[in-house]
Amino acid sequence: MHTPRVFDVHAHLISNDPIRYPYAPLGGVVDASALEDPMTAERVLEEMRMTGVERAVAVQRAHVYGTDNRYVVDSASTYPQNFSALVLINSLAGDGAASVHHWVGRRRAVGVRLTAPSQRCGLEWLCSPGALAVWDAAADAGASMRVHFYTYNREAGLRQTLELAARYSATPIVIDHLSNVAVRPEGPDYGLDDPLKALSQRPNVSIMFSTINVTKSAAASTSLAPLIARMSREFGPGRLMWGSDVGQSKPAYAQMVAMAIDSVALLPEADRNEVLWATAERVYLGRAV
Repeated sequence: MHTPRVFDVHAHLISNDPIRYPYAPLGGVVDASALEDPMTAERVLEEMRMTGVERAVAVQRAHVYGTDNRYVVDSASTYPQNFSALVLINSLAGDGAASVHHWVGRRRAVGVRLTAPSQRCGLEWLCSPGALAVWDAAADAGASMRVHFYTYNREAGLRQTLELAARYSATPIVIDHLSNVAVRPEGPDYGLDDPLKALSQRPNVSIMFSTINVTKSAAASTSLAPLIARMSREFGPGRLMWGSDVGQSKPAYAQMVAMAIDSVALLPEADRNEVLWATAERVYLGRAV
């Protein structure tokens, strides 16, 4: 098999300097396991070099830094040929649009990520007036949007995202971790359900799979590859991408990359290139870095 180009769109960077970058976890409790051997920008860069990963999106680690996005944007500024920054915005804080203007407009992040701050929330973080102000500001800035769902809120969240994708049709929208869909070993859909299928109608929506999905599949004694092939038929390979989840998921980085390549093994070579490189290139390098 030809060695593919790889673009990692989900790398969590964690500084080893808590004085300069103090912890401010979204839920109030820091993920101590992430701090034991932190995946600094330099360490991730070395892992990328050893595995042939050419570029990554540095994604804010909410359970370590909350919405203090300085480390990911500083890392992208220091290593612009290697990293782009994806920042987390608190859409319920009342200053979401100003935060987008700061992190995207001034600090040159390429995208905004939204997620529920706790399980007590409904979908206010996604589609309340405050959240729509974030969407408006991101659209005006030419940034992408990334949305993360848990099992408990994915179906309602995907239905709402379908409406948002129509409203913000010129904004690239990426769904994290296959929306945490339950992978199934049997065909014909291998777990791809109607709420996720519906998003294939919106050409500005792309789907990211990660190490989380691969390890969940393995725990269920199945492979992710049939679902990725099914997703490719539904969305087209040009709307799928891969992220390692390094800095949170525990496998070694080289193993994560190998898992990604295994997950696209059922696709033709040109389609594998779309999933592992070209989709991310269009979404995250389509604007100036």
